[in-house]
Amino acid sequence: MRYLPIFFSLTVSCAMAQSNFVPNYDETKVGSYTLPNPLTDKKGQQITTAKAWQQRRADWLNLFAEHVYGKTPNQRVRLRFQPGAIDANARGGRAIRKQVSIYFADYPQLPPIDLLLYVPKTAKKAAPVFLGLNFCGNHCISNEPDIPLSTRWMSNAIGEVSVNNKATEKARGMQTRRWPIDTLLARGYAVATAYYGDIEPDHPQGWKTGIRSVLGDSSRTDNWGP
Repeated sequence: MRYLPIFFSLTVSCAMAQSNFVPNYDETKVGSYTLPNPLTDKKGQQITTAKAWQQRRADWLNLFAEHVYGKTPNQRVRLRFQPGAIDANARGGRAIRKQVSIYFADYPQLPPIDLLLYVPKTAKKAAPVFLGLNFCGNHCISNEPDIPLSTRWMSNAIGEVSVNNKATEKARGMQTRRWPIDTLLARGYAVATAYYGDIEPDHPQGWKTGIRSVLGDSSRTDNWGP
């Protein structure tokens, strides 16, 4: 399970703050611009050494934090992993399916991140893993009837798959086409996913019950991604 801390570091940086920003979806309204060359420094000089690239890489990461993703909190967060149900013959015997609850050890008031993991049974050593958040609960990526419905807040915007902001059985397997689990398993890859709402419910007050509620001043818009 060595990749689970990596999972958490990725998901924290994806936590979303609400914003009054109005996006533009009309290409005709996009102004003219020139993309900068990533392999030149701030003065426009070509980068030719590893040392110069390390500095420029830091510049780019800071720009992405400021304008795109927001800043990842500096606080160290201790995690506790609670193994759950294991199916040693999932997906027709292709995979070992594991469910793991990831708790924030120093913040027992927060609910866990429920990770769903498939490992190919043919793997002789640690398998490379496709890792991604899902947007309607772990139950939506597979038709398997024994994957529990998420009990977390769900948006009602996608129809009868959620009623009163709670998942229904109609959501089971609704996004299987986005998750080619069997194809990945057959090629030797593991698959790991968790519901993004486990990190922060996606409504204006959701941050109060998510990880942001314990990681500093959430009123500052420069601290988090839009």
